[in-house]
Amino acid sequence: MVVGTRYASPFETGSAEVFHRDSGGVELRATPRSERLALFDAFGTAVAIDGGRLAVSALRSDANGLDSGAVYLYEFDGAGTWFQVARVDSPDPVVTADGSPWFGASRPRG
Repeated sequence: MVVGTRYASPFETGSAEVFHRDSGGVELRATPRSERLALFDAFGTAVAIDGGRLAVSALRSDANGLDSGAVYLYEFDGAGTWFQVARVDSPDPVVTADGSPWFGASRPRG
């Protein structure tokens, strides 16, 4: 299971934590990061895990304009490490009526 905490750290950089559950309980296994994270990126706003693949959004990433958003993609190596394999920046930043970012806010289930 993965848990995102977009307001983690003193400056809301955010984080995502991957946990493993077995008969002994729940244990933190990994905290995927990226060298490209910056202050106030809100990494961990939305998270999704599917087997050995993980997606973590950074709602307020400034890669394509102020608060344009980004999604980081990771793959599990089978030995305990999650490697970043891609970063998807908002190609056309969309904002709500109040100016809030939209890309990376959540993903549809389906």
